[in-house]
Amino acid sequence: MLKNFAQFLAVAGLLAVAASGQHIGQLTYNYTSFDYPGATMTEANGINNNQIIVGDYTDAAGNMHGFARLPSGSFMKLDYPGASGTSLWAINNLNQAAGYYLDASGNAHGFGFALPSHFQPLNYPKASQTIVYGLNDSDQAAGTWVDSTGNIQSGFALSGTHYTNVSYPNSISTLAGGINSAGTIAGLWFDSNSNESGFIFANGVFTNVQYPGVSETAIDKINDKNEVVGSYIDASNVVHGWIGSPGFNQYQTVDYPGSINCRLHGVNVAEDVVGRYTDTNSVVHAFVAIP
Repeated sequence: MLKNFAQFLAVAGLLAVAASGQHIGQLTYNYTSFDYPGATMTEANGINNNQIIVGDYTDAAGNMHGFARLPSGSFMKLDYPGASGTSLWAINNLNQAAGYYLDASGNAHGFGFALPSHFQPLNYPKASQTIVYGLNDSDQAAGTWVDSTGNIQSGFALSGTHYTNVSYPNSISTLAGGINSAGTIAGLWFDSNSNESGFIFANGVFTNVQYPGVSETAIDKINDKNEVVGSYIDASNVVHGWIGSPGFNQYQTVDYPGSINCRLHGVNVAEDVVGRYTDTNSVVHAFVAIP
């Protein structure tokens, strides 16, 4: 299975597409919904410049598995050896992937995957649980770690083998969601009332990010043009996906047509986005949207 997955990604690397950019406010998307065959729910969490998508799905027995999907629509499953569940959250332009797996007790542990079949555990020092959400092309990752009480304590950045704590000032918890080639990190933080806001962390400086006119905003990923994606909650408590360039005060809602809620989890340099949506029957599906 691992050899097949490696061959699958190696072939996919030959299918790279040229990246093109537009102003965020001018983007018109074409949407494609997809589900892993036989899954009861599917979510897409990351996309690279080759348009390879990674995510996770739940099978009929309730078990979670990681997957990769080619632009052609072909799927391949990837499970961490011996894990009770696997979720992929990031794929870089070298076709290296990262995410987390669940042990027999249901605790999460981070990992990276590189061709041909190499799994690398990635665990924040002294943490009881670690989740890796972001990965760039320079051996850098980002995520969050959990202490022994089960509370999310902080985000982290990983460069090579060196971990750095990433904690938004005066927050009760921080999640580092994405990291681009410049080492800029994007994510979300919670205040003392457990309200969430997005952030961008660059050159040692945090910048708070809120989608205009809403009280809660999350950022999941950031691309090499410092464009971010995530979700926000409106006044009716409905969750919407969004893409934006906060440095230029550009924000755009991106919802799968006909969905009752939507979240964006990944973006590449061409502003292709991936995420999950819930249909009117309350079933969760993955989707990709391409401008």
